[in-house]
Amino acid sequence: MRAPWLGLLLLLTLKAPGLAQGTDWLALAKALDASDKEARLAAVRTAAALREERTAAYLAPVLSDDRDRDVRAEAARALARIPGPEAVRALTAGMKDSEVNVRLGAVLALGTRLGPPESGRLLPALKDPDAGVRQAALYALGAVGGEEAISALAGVAGDGDNKRLRALAADILGQMGDRSALPELVAALEEADQDVLGPALKTALRKILAQTPARLKAETEAVATPPAATPSSAAKAKPTSRRETVFRLSAPQARRVTLEGNFIRGQLPMRRDAAGIWSLAMPMPPGLHRYRFDVDGEKTTDPGNPRSENGFSVLETK
Repeated sequence: MRAPWLGLLLLLTLKAPGLAQGTDWLALAKALDASDKEARLAAVRTAAALREERTAAYLAPVLSDDRDRDVRAEAARALARIPGPEAVRALTAGMKDSEVNVRLGAVLALGTRLGPPESGRLLPALKDPDAGVRQAALYALGAVGGEEAISALAGVAGDGDNKRLRALAADILGQMGDRSALPELVAALEEADQDVLGPALKTALRKILAQTPARLKAETEAVATPPAATPSSAAKAKPTSRRETVFRLSAPQARRVTLEGNFIRGQLPMRRDAAGIWSLAMPMPPGLHRYRFDVDGEKTTDPGNPRSENGFSVLETK
């Protein structure tokens, strides 16, 4: 005897080739709410095949409320194929599901849907209690890319108890080849062991350096053993005996601080210590240099350096 929901699915499937114009949305809603698990799974897969933005409004409640974890996980995979912001919002909420497989599906789906400006949506998954979800978040961040994703990956590579996840983050950064991760990787290498993490960090650095201009490559290799930083209550640039300069800024409430100047291309992330002091060691050629800090998007001169010009602090090295 045919299941009572089969007629609804058959009607929906027959109309699916016509996509939005031929879809029976009432039939879709009823099939997604069927009492039989297999009926709901089939309805979710059929909805995914539509690839119609409107479908997100039907799949979002399935992801958030369906009583079966397999159906919710299938809804997450389906939403990866649905365009529009509503699908992204539903997947972001899905990262809080009580079941690991559902959270995993939501994270992987977001990795295929987000653009670089939206990579911050994935950051909560880096703190998921399940290591598999955290691993998926690293892969997703690597796929999405962007400044915030690179900063998050560098943070994982540079600190954490799980050496394998740190090594994975370093490997992903190496494949991305973005030089803004170099200071964090160099700092992590100084404290890394030689079984899992050390080789991974060295490989990542080699991959990034292979894509780095020769001048910056030489500077980065020189930073491999930066001088120890001493906490300070004010920001300051301090020349060292190796002609390196340690840039420091006290910003305990900041989430991200970067350094920019006429001696680097773009921005380089700074590292925060327990006292809220952000620092970055750079080998500096002799001459006059202009620099400033970017604190959570706000440009600021160095409060520990009284010399400034046109919105930049000025430093002379010999």
